Amino acid sequence: MPLYLYDCLGCGKQVNIRHSYKEKDVECPLCNSKDIRKNLSTVLQVTKKVTVDKEKTGTEVNKAIEEGKKTLEEYKKKQKKRIHKQK
Repeated sequence: MPLYLYDCLGCGKQVNIRHSYKEKDVECPLCNSKDIRKNLSTVLQVTKKVTVDKEKTGTEVNKAIEEGKKTLEEYKKKQKKRIHKQK
């Protein structure tokens, strides 16, 4: 449920009240006055994050895969050079 900001004319305070959009008879939780006015909502400003990097998506993953392949090839070469002694 959304949270609304109200000005109570009975007690002169601002209160936040959570209720459904369709609710009609809202009263002040502090003084139980029905003489209450809803404040206009503030404008939500959404900013888009802009990245300057020119790298394509997945570049880091591809680098890690290539490094893994090189490491595996080196390991295979070392294993081929191993001499197995028979007992």
